[in-house]
Amino acid sequence: MFAEPCFCESCDNRPNVLATMVGMSLNIAELAPDAVGIGQLVKDGQVRPLELVDSVIDAIERTNPDLNAVITPMFEMARDRARSAA
Repeated sequence: MFAEPCFCESCDNRPNVLATMVGMSLNIAELAPDAVGIGQLVKDGQVRPLELVDSVIDAIERTNPDLNAVITPMFEMARDRARSAA
């Protein structure tokens, strides 16, 4: 569906900082590089809240073992709220 990100200097498919930091698909980050823009994508129906929550949860699960930033994961509550927001 979308080109895989490439990390070479000459390629246009490099991920931006937001995509790298929160694990969102490169596509979402290209469409909206900040939280306000991402909120607008949800409001416009281009992205579902559950998609965003799941992508952030994936990023937390990948990075938290090294960071130990999330002490009490409440992922199911986040998913439930995202489902009810849809």
